[in-house]
Amino acid sequence: MTFRLSQLLETATRKKFRETEMDKKEPEDAFKYHKYLKPLVRSVSTRISIAHTKSAKRVLAPYVNLMRRGRRVTLRRGRDKFNFFLSKRSSVLMKNLTVFMANSNELPLLLHETTDVLKSLTNSLGARLYIIDQSTNQLYLYQHNAPYKKCRVNYEIEAGKSLAAYVAKVKEYVMVADVTKDRRFPEGVTYKDNVKSVLCVPVMSNSDCFAVVELYRETDQDPYEKHDLKIVVLVCGWVGLAIQQNREGMVLHKQQEINDDLLQLVLAFYGNTVTFENVLAEMLNYAKTQLNAEKGAVYVIEKDRTDFFADVYDEGIMAGKNSLIKKKLRVKFGKEKTVASWVANHCELLNVRDVYNDPRFTKEISKDDDQMVINRTELCMPMMGRHGIMGIITLINKKNGFYFTQTDEHLMQTIATYCSLALHYQRSLEANEYSKLRIEQNDDLIAHHLKPCPHSLMEMENDEFSLPRNFKDFNWYIMNDDIEMMPKLCVHMFRDLFGDEIINRSELDKFIITLRNSYRDIPYHNFEHAFNVSHCIYSILNRNKESFSLIELQALMVAATVHDVDHKGFTNSYLCNTKHYLARLYQDAPWENHHFYVANKILSLYNIFNNMEDRHKRKTYMELIERAVLDTDLVNYFKSRSKMIPLLANEEFDLKVAEHMQLLKAIIMTVSDLSVMCKPFSVQLRVSSCLYKEFYNQGDIEKSLGLLPLSMMDRDKQSNVPDDQMNFITIVVMPAMTLLKKVFPNTEALFTNAELLRDTWRKIIDSRGEKLWRQCDSVVS
Repeated sequence: MTFRLSQLLETATRKKFRETEMDKKEPEDAFKYHKYLKPLVRSVSTRISIAHTKSAKRVLAPYVNLMRRGRRVTLRRGRDKFNFFLSKRSSVLMKNLTVFMANSNELPLLLHETTDVLKSLTNSLGARLYIIDQSTNQLYLYQHNAPYKKCRVNYEIEAGKSLAAYVAKVKEYVMVADVTKDRRFPEGVTYKDNVKSVLCVPVMSNSDCFAVVELYRETDQDPYEKHDLKIVVLVCGWVGLAIQQNREGMVLHKQQEINDDLLQLVLAFYGNTVTFENVLAEMLNYAKTQLNAEKGAVYVIEKDRTDFFADVYDEGIMAGKNSLIKKKLRVKFGKEKTVASWVANHCELLNVRDVYNDPRFTKEISKDDDQMVINRTELCMPMMGRHGIMGIITLINKKNGFYFTQTDEHLMQTIATYCSLALHYQRSLEANEYSKLRIEQNDDLIAHHLKPCPHSLMEMENDEFSLPRNFKDFNWYIMNDDIEMMPKLCVHMFRDLFGDEIINRSELDKFIITLRNSYRDIPYHNFEHAFNVSHCIYSILNRNKESFSLIELQALMVAATVHDVDHKGFTNSYLCNTKHYLARLYQDAPWENHHFYVANKILSLYNIFNNMEDRHKRKTYMELIERAVLDTDLVNYFKSRSKMIPLLANEEFDLKVAEHMQLLKAIIMTVSDLSVMCKPFSVQLRVSSCLYKEFYNQGDIEKSLGLLPLSMMDRDKQSNVPDDQMNFITIVVMPAMTLLKKVFPNTEALFTNAELLRDTWRKIIDSRGEKLWRQCDSVVS
């Protein structure tokens, strides 16, 4: 027969069939279990009744009871034969055998017990059990009456020696009629003469050979037959499967324990109940305990442009039982031939069985408690993060002379993952703390440069100036000759609206000068625009002071002055389309949020009102300012307008209702922001030309980026300016003025002026194509 036991076990555990060349040649020989199953079990039943031993019943009861229940195995051909048998029977067999193995205190003792039963069932003269030592690549003869770890008789696993060593090497069963004539086994079987027929079967656990069962008969006995082979292969196969399941279950259970323990430790670290050094110490000590290592260390890596540097956390004399000390010297991972350096440069796990004699690495000798420790076995695992390697955790010298196994690697990988999480969180905390210090540093620098110069403050203290004529009219706009008077006029509006009892004059002067310096020197969104908005809202509030509380008046007036501070002359849509940092910082209304952020910085420097000493009142005051600044976004305006129109239409609007009052304040902010559309045509023409300078600048940049600008921002479409202006006044401006006029009739002048301006633009549109006289035209020319 050419059937390989290792292939059979792989098929049984994974429930997958892989055809080999030998299987294709002799498929009937490869899977004949169904033909021998009933006579086999019948024979086993007869022999077990003769044996009447407790151990035999324990070993073979799952198989015998299964067939005694009368369950029939359907014959199938091809690849489904053995898989079908497993799918129908494996749950019962594996359950019983797993329970049987779980009750066994020592696995070699179980295998020895199974070997004795197989000896009886096959009428063998003797039987031997060899246990494989994976660490030394040897097999040793297990003796039931000898201590487990003593009196070992070891043999090298290699071909050309004994029969058991050959089976352990090739991982195949061997059944020979005369072992003395087989040249493959010059040493035959050990410690036995007069042996002729031998049956030797490996006990496979996945792809590993765990043990070898050797049965033999003397010269006067008949050779083993296929019937005997079937019995031994079947029992050893199921024992191997049970061992594999047991091992996997133990690994999973161990993995779950490690996950639970490390998760609790990491959660404690996240809750700031333990320090980072204590977390590393606990994890390293936990890894040493679980993997049975003598020593360990952790490297926290920092990478510069050319090389790796690492802070070393190592065990030392000054450290406690579960603590680490941070070495003063930093390790440089360059071309050094160390295990840690190799892992740092390759970012891969490395399990070295003999570091001292490995030519890839230097001979490492560490000092531990005044004793020289030679680094023999070493398991080194990288701690990976999003941007590469963050650290290394290494364990040195597995105890009892063994080396680290593949299972140890899996467990070490889990521990390294949790170490990576802790290290990533620690670096996030450090980065956060660094950012806080940087912000504090920048705030201090900004506060220094925001301070107004003494000369400007001296000019503000001089109250000798004449108030412009018609200053309180809605259609008033500052002339070019009076631009320098804007700070003083701002102070006048505050004093006139609130009185000198509430105003802190020196702080107000500093606030206005600082605010003027904080507006950028751009064509439209500059301090002149802020002054115009402040003047409009001052005129509205001055006429309707009784409708607002004092804190609402203060918030609205301050919001008007700061509503566009630090504006750069671009729209919100531009910020979103170009993925500007402000658009990524704020999901909605990025400019308005930025204006309030800057305003908050300035207002924290100056307390312009004497009645804001109470913390709760100041909090309300700042919240009202923030809401008012955000309401200058036209998106919010359209939302407020859609809610306010039905309230006014149904005569349900009430100034005593907080929600209605909030809608009114939003409309007031929009009206004030658009109040340039309520000025005479000459003023609006001058101001709109400044606005279009910003628009065309943005349109030029958008074209260079491959974006399509709006019509009003495309300088190639300047002929559309009258249409754009008239449409904007009709769709946006006049509805806002209409809503305000219905609530406060004394603001009707705003609506009238906007309507007049709209008619002027309409006349310009209607006059297109007509022959107009120009001053440069003359009869002479």
